[in-house]
Amino acid sequence: SAIMLSNQFDYFIVDLKTHQLERITKGEEQQIKYELQLSREQYPKSSWNIGFAEIDLEKEITFKLFNLKTYNSGFATYLHKKKKNDLFQLGHYREIIKYNNGHFFTSHFALEPFRLTKLEKGKYTIVYESLKTEIKDLTGTKYQIFQYQTSYGTANAAILFPVGYDSQKRYPMIVNIYEVQSRDLLYFLPPYLTVTYGFNYLHYLMNGYIVLLPDLQYEISNVKNSVIKSLESSTEAAKLLAPVDDNNIGVLGLSFGGYETGLALTNSRYFKTGVAGVMVSDLVSHALSKSEFITMPNYMRTENHQMRMKHNLFDNWNTYLENSPVYHMKNINAPVLIWTGLKDKNVPPAQSKMFFLGMKRLQKKAVLLEYTNETHNVFLPSNQLDLNVKIWQWFDYYLKNKRPADWIIPLTE
Repeated sequence: SAIMLSNQFDYFIVDLKTHQLERITKGEEQQIKYELQLSREQYPKSSWNIGFAEIDLEKEITFKLFNLKTYNSGFATYLHKKKKNDLFQLGHYREIIKYNNGHFFTSHFALEPFRLTKLEKGKYTIVYESLKTEIKDLTGTKYQIFQYQTSYGTANAAILFPVGYDSQKRYPMIVNIYEVQSRDLLYFLPPYLTVTYGFNYLHYLMNGYIVLLPDLQYEISNVKNSVIKSLESSTEAAKLLAPVDDNNIGVLGLSFGGYETGLALTNSRYFKTGVAGVMVSDLVSHALSKSEFITMPNYMRTENHQMRMKHNLFDNWNTYLENSPVYHMKNINAPVLIWTGLKDKNVPPAQSKMFFLGMKRLQKKAVLLEYTNETHNVFLPSNQLDLNVKIWQWFDYYLKNKRPADWIIPLTE
């Protein structure tokens, strides 16, 4: 009998008779995370709420591999009796399916549509590729995953280059933010203008933009300053890798990313414009409200979850003000597009309206889009198209100096 344990990267077996600990994977040295692949049959039937999987070490077990630096993924098998660990070729694999003569692998990634690969007798063969004709439209597009440094440590970011990329040209850049945003590379999304949150980066790559997806860094009770530092540092690092037009950088975020966008626009001069969706703008009123989406009051979320305030509002009032975008609105010079769903049960629409009314009172440029029957995301196809097109028109006007759409013209007069 034995127990299998894991940490961030590797798996270990503890022999319950000898009390010996054996490491069976070697991922940490290469920043590769191993994840044991379990089937439903390996979980015993039980009336208890928690059940541990049962693994037969006489049989081969399978791990999924994920490189935390390159985002390459793959699979490995392990046979305990022979102490044998076999690695399959690393690529961008999602699933492994065994069959009599070998294995099938499914894969897709940022600029790579769905692919089915077969492995037989050590030979890899592509069985099927989707969008083979359409993928030609992405000629010249590429991405690069890189690391940037701040006083908070090292973090990942991903930069994507536009179709027909020319290193001699300068391009506008959109920075899409929400905590660990570089992981968006793990999914291929056709460039449709029907994304529920209004931003499909592949669409922007096809229309002459560079896109930056940074993983932001956080300090407890100091989200504002840590977000701004990591956001500006990742932007500076991106400018060393690509010919970014310094005068035409935009920022965009949804939900907590909308809150971060509010912080960026009110506390940084890097951004010419921004789009904030279903944002939190005031931590004071947010903490003293309740979401219909979850049972706990919002002060629990504000103190312990993404906002990371740690202390309650009444013991640390100034920190709540310092980390709220709405109290820094006099600093803002960039025009802002704000949107919300009026039936949002997660973040009250009043938070977006508050930011818009602050812009209006200060006679600054802003537009608020309110979607009557939408919640935290936009699901009605006609509304999805409206939101996606309006965000596109907004960035095209402010970052590419294109003719303003009719609904933007009042801001220009």
